[in-house]
Amino acid sequence: MARSQLEIGRTSCPNIRRGFSQLDFRPSWCCSPLGVAPAPGRRVLAHGPARAVGGSKTITVGVLTDESGPAASEFGTAMNGVKAGVGVAATEGYKIKYVVADSATTTTGALSGAQKMVEQDHVFAVIGLSALTFSSAPYLTSKGIPVVGAAFDSTEWLSPKSYNMFSVIGNQDFTKVYTTTGQFLKSQGVTILGSLGYSASPSSAASARSAAASAQNQGLKAGYVNDSFPFGSTNVAPVALAMQSAGRDCRRH
Repeated sequence: MARSQLEIGRTSCPNIRRGFSQLDFRPSWCCSPLGVAPAPGRRVLAHGPARAVGGSKTITVGVLTDESGPAASEFGTAMNGVKAGVGVAATEGYKIKYVVADSATTTTGALSGAQKMVEQDHVFAVIGLSALTFSSAPYLTSKGIPVVGAAFDSTEWLSPKSYNMFSVIGNQDFTKVYTTTGQFLKSQGVTILGSLGYSASPSSAASARSAAASAQNQGLKAGYVNDSFPFGSTNVAPVALAMQSAGRDCRRH
């Protein structure tokens, strides 16, 4: 996790603080946004004396995801995981109700969905499973809503201001260049790299650029770099022809 338990214990996030006094916060539903990959024995948000598991209170959790629009194909099974997690939590005595906000794969949709869940559905926390979570992050932070999800969309999870955001897959700064990529490509005999990223996804666009830079650092050629491919487009023929013209022997997307 990005923050230590000590740091979490000092947070000013009202929902997190209130939740610690109400729940033991065991990880069967909060440690994984899909609820199916808990870390046995690990208490992620533990704070204060533990209380008995379960209780009569129903906790409402929001799920921000891309059920429609260009990114829908990536998140078609997301709700299956959430449902499974809610089922597991029920066996441990937790009563969890979930509401879903479909971003429609738009930044405005992600923000309005988050606003509805907070202001109308009064969610305790939000599970972020969207390519556009970053567009709702400042709002959710301003409202002190805990966000559990996966840091694959952008770098908001790394911000010191995002004290309420917890990634279950760790945090990667997509704007940084990592030597591992170039070293691996070189070890596999690559000489010319073609790199492709989505324009609507900050992490995808930045990864396309950083992969090219990492390859160049190892003496390889970045023959084709495109960080502006339209989200949802299936017209890849121009890209394939451009990569072929550049003589690339490896592609990354």
